[in-house]
Amino acid sequence: MAKRDVQKNVKCSVLKMSEDTSNFKLPALKKTLESEVSSPNKKVKSEYVRDVKMNIAVEVPLEKIHFTEILLGKGAFGEVRKALWSESDVAVKTMDVLQVDPKNIIKELAILNRVQHQNIVLLMGYAFDSSEFHIIMEFINGYTLSDLIFKRTVKEKLRLDESDKMKIVLQILLGIGFLHEFSQPIVHRDIKPANIMVTKNKLVKICDLGVSQLKQLDTQLLITQGRINCTGTPLYMAPECYLDHQETTQYRDMWSLGCTIIEFFTGKRIWHMENSSVTNLKNILVSQKKPNISCVPEILKKDILDCFNYVPPSSRPKAIKIILTLKNSGVTVHTD
Repeated sequence: MAKRDVQKNVKCSVLKMSEDTSNFKLPALKKTLESEVSSPNKKVKSEYVRDVKMNIAVEVPLEKIHFTEILLGKGAFGEVRKALWSESDVAVKTMDVLQVDPKNIIKELAILNRVQHQNIVLLMGYAFDSSEFHIIMEFINGYTLSDLIFKRTVKEKLRLDESDKMKIVLQILLGIGFLHEFSQPIVHRDIKPANIMVTKNKLVKICDLGVSQLKQLDTQLLITQGRINCTGTPLYMAPECYLDHQETTQYRDMWSLGCTIIEFFTGKRIWHMENSSVTNLKNILVSQKKPNISCVPEILKKDILDCFNYVPPSSRPKAIKIILTLKNSGVTVHTD
């Protein structure tokens, strides 16, 4: 089989959805929802509840979400709590959206509504408050990749050998590749270990997709000194975004993915700095320094190093290329 045909088949496998989500031609209710959110003169009805077969994220009355005291995560853009909704455990991200037009939020969610992949946390619904926006997501019982890398107690609970790590990397790539090769390509904008979950069965779930899209609507991200018009976490941010505030593309995701994979295999932060000041990070990126990849498995080294190509960003590999490399080397997805 020719290389081009193999790559085409891999692309098809990236885009292939699970049996209950494979049909993009959703029923009339979804069309109604999407037409309503695209019209500024109509309101989305709150009575709808997400149906598994229809896979529609809908507006939910806030009083129907029962928050627990369990804090799952907290950051500059809000916190995530475990909650109960529609008799299911869910994770709810609460964000301050005073600067964002609610109509823009709903339009963004109409696109994210169609993102259904086994390696991406499912968007289930949303709710508005007077000054806050709540994103209802699939609850994942597992650990963040960040905890697996940097917390000894978590590492001891879920002992990973190199084979396990390669399967986890492949799943991350499949999720990101799905976004990038989607009919309407989507850039995650904030790929990092803290936004990737791993279950006890070593299933990967990429988190914060909806949140990262909504952050972009606000356009202003506070990072210690001043504000920049590019969302993301500075340590994992591509230079064209951090330094030049250029338009976001899939290639900035590949830089962030490279940072994440290196941390996964080295167990250390991507950049070794005396402190994490903005100035030190800027100096690293201005000097076009590349990270140490000595701990990265040989099969991945070239592609991961190429994720740190500074100019042009488009010279970084696509996720689908690295997927092809791993599949050709015999790496398969963990299915336990």
